[in-house]
Amino acid sequence: MCAPIGNGKLVKSPETVRVQQRPQLPGVELRTVFDSARRYWFYCTCTGFELFLPASWRGEIWHKGAAQIVERGWVLAAHSGDMFASKRVLYPGNWHALTIDARVLAEVGGERVAWDRVRLRPFTRMSARLAGHVEAVVQSIQLDPIGCVVANLRSLLVDVAGELVEGEADLLPAAEA
Repeated sequence: MCAPIGNGKLVKSPETVRVQQRPQLPGVELRTVFDSARRYWFYCTCTGFELFLPASWRGEIWHKGAAQIVERGWVLAAHSGDMFASKRVLYPGNWHALTIDARVLAEVGGERVAWDRVRLRPFTRMSARLAGHVEAVVQSIQLDPIGCVVANLRSLLVDVAGELVEGEADLLPAAEA
C-alpha cells in the first residue's frame, strides 16, 4: 500500500492495526495503528468519548472546524457523532485511539448524568501526569488483570475531568482518593 505524506511523496506503508478489548470491560476499546503513513477520516460512534493519541505519528488533524498539528504529548478528544480527519501526515508512525462508552464512564468514573453533560476540548497538550495515565491504560489493557485496568482507567478519568473538560468542570463528581 502506498500513501502520500506531508511533502506529497508516496511511501510504502507497512501499516498494521491492533484492536484490543477486554470481555470483562465492554465499552472500552484500544486501537493501535503501527507505521501509519495514511490519512484517515474518523467518525466517533461511541456513546462516551474517544481519545486520539499519537505515539510517534505527527500530522495535521481537522476537528471542530479547526486544524491542529498533533504529535506525541497531544490528545484529540471526540464525542459521539464527531468527525475528524488527518489532513496531512508530517511524520509516519504509531498512534492509539481509546474509546470509552458512557456506561463505562458511569461505572468507573462517576455519575453518568455528569459525564453526559461534559464536553472535552478538541485539542490539548497533555500534562506529564495525564500522559502517564494514558500510557498506564494503554499498557494495562494489553497485559494486566482487569482490576489493574479499571484502576488505571479510573485514574485516567480523574485527569481527563481535570484537564480536558471545557467549561464547567464542577459538573463531575470529586475524585476518590
